[in-house]
Amino acid sequence: MKTLVYIDGTNYLTELAKYCGLGFRPEKAPDGALSFATSVMNRSLLYEGNTVLRIYWFSSYKGSG
Repeated sequence: MKTLVYIDGTNYLTELAKYCGLGFRPEKAPDGALSFATSVMNRSLLYEGNTVLRIYWFSSYKGSG
């Protein structure tokens, strides 16, 4: 199945942090947490046999500026 995915990144990061016992705020997530979240999502989608055409990640993120 071909798939187009829309992710609410803030809620996804919040729940992932809770589930894994990680201590970070989703709006100030470290780069490693974003990479980890992407990896988990990709593996989940591929496990279900999907062909991912595009992923849209929506999130509130505060930079260092």
